[in-house]
Amino acid sequence: MGAASALAAVVLEHAAQAESVCDSVVPSENPSGAWWLPPSSLTSLRALASRLDELQRAVDGADAAPSPDARAGFALAKSAVEAGLAAWERLSGETLSGLNAELAAAGEPPLARVK
Repeated sequence: MGAASALAAVVLEHAAQAESVCDSVVPSENPSGAWWLPPSSLTSLRALASRLDELQRAVDGADAAPSPDARAGFALAKSAVEAGLAAWERLSGETLSGLNAELAAAGEPPLARVK
């Protein structure tokens, strides 16, 4: 395997890790054509954002304090969100640093960290 092929394999591996953490919707010709696809993981950032959005709508749509169900839902979501954010921090921290080191060794520019 040549150096370019080895680097491509490393980049693809990191891209797969990013996809598993983020679970972004793959762009298509019709931008609204993939909204219905469910998240591939319940711990992805996409799934967690959807979960928090549903909780927010439930709380904001009520004319009273958050219900016991809404409070319980938040408590359950909180640990999942913390785990999802920890996965993002690993990906955008040490994992990205490792990839950038490999890119630098190959003479390629580094990737910037998304905040």
